[in-house]
Amino acid sequence: MVLFDRLVAAAGGEPTAADIVGLGPDRLHSLGLSGAKSAAMVDVARRQVSGHFDIENLDALDDEAVVAALTAARGVGRWTAEMFLLHQLRRPDILPAGDLGIRHAIQQGWPQPRVPAEEQARQFGARWSPRRSYATALLWASLPPRHPSKP
Repeated sequence: MVLFDRLVAAAGGEPTAADIVGLGPDRLHSLGLSGAKSAAMVDVARRQVSGHFDIENLDALDDEAVVAALTAARGVGRWTAEMFLLHQLRRPDILPAGDLGIRHAIQQGWPQPRVPAEEQARQFGARWSPRRSYATALLWASLPPRHPSKP
C-alpha cells in the first residue's frame, strides 16, 4: 500500500492512465517502482490513452485475447497477464503454468523427478479445466510457507 499511496499523492488523487503517462517512467521509478515496472506501467497507460485497448473493458474479451492485449505492452509477459485474469477479472479457468510455485506444487503433489517445464505443467493442468483457477489456489496453498532468510 505504501507504493500505491505514493502514486496517489504524486497523481493528486486516484491515478488515471493519463496521470501515469504524465508522471513518466522516471517519476514512477523515484516512487519506488523498478525501472522495468515503471516502463511497463507507462506503456500500458499509453495503450489505454491511445485506445489500443480499454483496460476497463477487458472483461468482455476471452482469456487469450486479454493475454494478447496485455502482452503487447512492453514488459508485460504471460505470467503478468494471467495474474490479471486471476486476480482482477476473477476468471475461473486460469492455470499460470509459468509460475514456479505452481510447478513445484505439481511436482510435490504428483511425485515427479524434476519440476515440470511450463508446457508440461500446462498439459498436466488441462485435466482441471474449466476450474483451473481453483486448482491454482489449492496448489499455492499446498506449498510450505516461505520463511524470510535471516541476515
